[in-house]
Amino acid sequence: MKRITLSLLSVVLIVIYAHAQDSAALRKALLLYRTGGIELKHGTDTTKLKNGDLVPDFSMVDTAKKSVSLRSYKGKYVMIDIWASYCTWCIKEYPYLAQLRKDLKGKNIVFISLSCDQNVPQWLSAIGGYHLYGHNNWLLVDQAFMKAFQVNAIPRFILIGKDGKVYNANMTRPSNPKTETYLKNLKGI
Repeated sequence: MKRITLSLLSVVLIVIYAHAQDSAALRKALLLYRTGGIELKHGTDTTKLKNGDLVPDFSMVDTAKKSVSLRSYKGKYVMIDIWASYCTWCIKEYPYLAQLRKDLKGKNIVFISLSCDQNVPQWLSAIGGYHLYGHNNWLLVDQAFMKAFQVNAIPRFILIGKDGKVYNANMTRPSNPKTETYLKNLKGI
């Protein structure tokens, strides 16, 4: 059955390519196949965010492939963990992040693990493989987020304030003992 599916996909891609005036349609078809049908966007907004700036509403999806938004957490602090399934250093931070979640449970803070993976099956597999169920796992759909926060390396941690503004664009990692102290001392946590 797998061979038939791949053959059918090959035929579809050849037909799309044959009808395309350039290879953009083929690239899009391949990307949609690789991302499990989620259309990744490459935003053109190059605004660079800094502490105190209002965070725009970037496109993200959850594990059920439903659109999600940071704005739904207005009034709470939001700690964003930017990671990818292939990132060894990101994976090493998971136990510390899980402990932070546990230590701050019931406080006015939400933790979001935001993946910059571009391979949806690989992202979902990593969530299952590392037992990351039970908390907010989102996939970054709009690459403008990475540009706006100038994310050049992962893992990267960002803290959004209760007012929806960047509170700390370069948070320390959860493995750093200063991180928990910093979060516990936030006003209104």
